[in-house]
Amino acid sequence: MGGGRQDKFVRIATDVKRSIQEGYDQACDVVRYIQSATGNVAFFNSNSQDRKQAAEISAADIENVIPIVFLDSYYGMVATDLQPWLSADSGIGFPWLLIATTLESILLKIATFEQLQSFLLWRRGLHGLVANEDEAVFAGFFLRHGPIELPKEADMIQLSHELCGHL
Repeated sequence: MGGGRQDKFVRIATDVKRSIQEGYDQACDVVRYIQSATGNVAFFNSNSQDRKQAAEISAADIENVIPIVFLDSYYGMVATDLQPWLSADSGIGFPWLLIATTLESILLKIATFEQLQSFLLWRRGLHGLVANEDEAVFAGFFLRHGPIELPKEADMIQLSHELCGHL
């Protein structure tokens, strides 16, 4: 018989932490690749020797690069503050951390690339400041209220209608 909650905590503190770091490190490699580019940036479908180029974009057209790390399972509020789970590159910042099915749900509601970009930039600014269990909650709040500015004096905020002066 296992340790129940203790086993889950140990798994998060070891396996999940390692997975987040590995995914983040890989995303940082891509960010550095994009940032070092002059002219066009080529993207490939894998890192194997016989890889095929999947896309190309002018480096001048890239305004923002936000690393995204996908997990294989849902871990609640881990993504709210990655400080304990991740050694982040200060020049790149923390990634957006979620599971693929949550991203799929969010993309069903976010209508344009510009809206997605606005959401991701706003969401990035909430890291370590806003506590919610699910990235879909962040997206739903953004879609309903927009990229509101949060109180500067707060240490930790729960997203709610009160933040918008509603109720």
